[in-house]
Amino acid sequence: MKSAVRPIVWIALGAAAVAVGWYVKNAPSPDSVVAKPTTPANYLFLAGGSDPYWQLCIAGAKALTEERGANLVVRTPHGEGEEGLKEQLEWLTAIDAGQYDGLAIGPIDPARQTILINAAAEKLPVVTVDSDAPASRRMFYIGSSNVEAGVIAADMVKAALPAGGKVAVLMASEAKTNAAERKQGLEETLSRSPDDADVDDEVDSAGYLLVGFYMDQGNFDTCRDNVIKVCREHDDLGAIVGTFGYHGPIILEALKDVKRGREIKIIAFDEDERTLAAVDDGRVFATIVQDPFMFGAEAMEMLEKVRNGRFLSLPIANGAVGVHCRAITKNNIGEFREQLSKRLATANPEKKTWGN
Repeated sequence: MKSAVRPIVWIALGAAAVAVGWYVKNAPSPDSVVAKPTTPANYLFLAGGSDPYWQLCIAGAKALTEERGANLVVRTPHGEGEEGLKEQLEWLTAIDAGQYDGLAIGPIDPARQTILINAAAEKLPVVTVDSDAPASRRMFYIGSSNVEAGVIAADMVKAALPAGGKVAVLMASEAKTNAAERKQGLEETLSRSPDDADVDDEVDSAGYLLVGFYMDQGNFDTCRDNVIKVCREHDDLGAIVGTFGYHGPIILEALKDVKRGREIKIIAFDEDERTLAAVDDGRVFATIVQDPFMFGAEAMEMLEKVRNGRFLSLPIANGAVGVHCRAITKNNIGEFREQLSKRLATANPEKKTWGN
């Protein structure tokens, strides 16, 4: 009986092997199971501001969509703070899902926008850019680790003030996740004990006192007033950290008004041309930059992958795509400017130089 069964088993196994081999050779790849659209995609990008940071982000989004033959509608808020938020809320409310294949948004106040982001997410794919809306139904978040950005800013404070000193931190508000996380990174790093094994004893034996986190809600006048206030309250202030792009230029102007100039070290954020010029001439010790160009490009790339059914190449862990940030100082600013100019020229051929 055994001898009769054995040939049948081997025949069956052989047939199965042939079948598997044929399937592996001829079956469609996982990313090609979904039929690819034949018409150009239409995407909507609601920027979180209109400053140079967001212009770079938009440039990255435009570069990717132009490369893929997709159409991109960009809306940038004209106002700051509450005014900008109001504009974003109006745009979210008025979205016609039939017009677009995906939405990218840099939420100004994620908590107050979550309901509208969820309403949009029921109709089309949504990705958040720069600042996340973690309680929403967005598919992906494109941005840096803002805790890491805060840590880098704190490291620059230590480099600027190796003997320690008083430090003031400017913030828009803690409503945005990126702001809260930058604060976390700054606080945790500057309050480390000299006994920590992974910290340079010479630097960390110095004391750093965070004299306060000064909120301005995105209002430039309030920001300037905060700088003047902290300078008057602390005549021995060692450094000011501005955690948003508009802070650097305002700090520079306010310090000039109170005649504290180069006496106070400035750690800024982002790549405003006025900040970069001040890094170049030594008035700003360092500025922490992310990679907004890549944020915009990655946001459009994620939406393209969803539309084309390339689900296996999408991120899994909490839908987050991380892009590292770095400090720009007098030592590397030339290289950084060159990169900026090339990237902007890619999406805006008529604009050959950054800041002109």
